Amino acid sequence: MVEGAGGLVMALVSEAGMVDMAEEVMVGELPAGRLPAEIITGIRGDIRAYSWREQPRLWHYLRSDDDAAHAGRDGPDVSLKAQLAAAAADHDACLELLLKAFGAALCAMLHMKPDELDSNMPVASLGIDSLVAVRVREWFMHHVAVEVSVLKVMSANTALVDLAKDVLAVWRKQLEA
Repeated sequence: MVEGAGGLVMALVSEAGMVDMAEEVMVGELPAGRLPAEIITGIRGDIRAYSWREQPRLWHYLRSDDDAAHAGRDGPDVSLKAQLAAAAADHDACLELLLKAFGAALCAMLHMKPDELDSNMPVASLGIDSLVAVRVREWFMHHVAVEVSVLKVMSANTALVDLAKDVLAVWRKQLEA
């Protein structure tokens, strides 16, 4: 930019011109009695601008309309709590319902395909950080009304199926009380 006519004017600088300016700044001497000059440069144009939407660490904030409508659901407007209550007598059916709903929600949170998820793999091996672990905790609170420890979600020893069994055990105790 060049200061002139009461305002700032942008001037394009070639690569060679930029190198010449940098060299002059490094080896040149200041003229006697003058204030030091300032050179301000920047990059503009074709360089791709990165936004928070393009960083994988922040993908858990993004949800497509499809994910938002279908994550953790198994039918029209039937909550997971209602499905679990209807199948409360059958332990295996409850576990299957919870694994299916939580697996769908976890895949949506991590932008994974459902077929990439193995219920016997440790949850931490999926690359869950503390932010996603908090979202997992919130999911269980909202859909099952069971509090899950963030540390348990991030534990290297907790498999997805074990986490679901623990949640169901707490849910059953709450149901009996």
